[in-house]
Amino acid sequence: MRFQMNRQALILLGSGGHAKVVIDIVEDVGAFEIVGIVSADGTRQTVLGYPILGGDDVLVGLAEQGSVSAFVAIGDNKVRARLLRKIRSLDFSVPSIISSKAVVSPRARLGSGVAIMPGAVINANTLIEDGVIVNTSASIDHDCMLGQFVHIAPGAHLAGGIVIGEGAFVGAGSTVVRTATVGAWSVVGAGATVIRSVPDHAVVVGSPARLIKTRNRELP
Repeated sequence: MRFQMNRQALILLGSGGHAKVVIDIVEDVGAFEIVGIVSADGTRQTVLGYPILGGDDVLVGLAEQGSVSAFVAIGDNKVRARLLRKIRSLDFSVPSIISSKAVVSPRARLGSGVAIMPGAVINANTLIEDGVIVNTSASIDHDCMLGQFVHIAPGAHLAGGIVIGEGAFVGAGSTVVRTATVGAWSVVGAGATVIRSVPDHAVVVGSPARLIKTRNRELP
């Protein structure tokens, strides 16, 4: 398969709900032309009209064509981390996908492979590292730092000056107050209020958030 088009060709990895929202953003912004989906889901042939090209095994052949960008549109942090590393190893260009309906400070710094969804707000002097998702209507106030592969779920809110460690998940509708940190590969449950720092690999729930268990420390 050879791609010839005016806009940059883009391959999406993932075929779930998160990928559908990414498709909407890509179509709205117009900088890329989606040429297909890479997915392990063998039950469908298309996603919102775009063809499924195959599973991960097709990535090598796609990379060999050159001038093709790839974006991992998968919500699971560990899977996203693994696939982002894979497409980088194949020398794909990895853009960030930012909704025109998001508000991103010109003084915020974003890595590659970042997804910023509609209604999200990212304020001044915030650092967002590679592979992060800031989901629908989530807000990140000034001077925050989000490590690689973090996922801030819909409607979650971070006050200023907060550090979120690599691979952490901050659940829908939750709040992290100023000076608290969330450790690497930890989970903040939906609706939780974090007023004290959360250690690495922890799962916290409730308001105020309390530790309920420690996650498996196996990294992607």
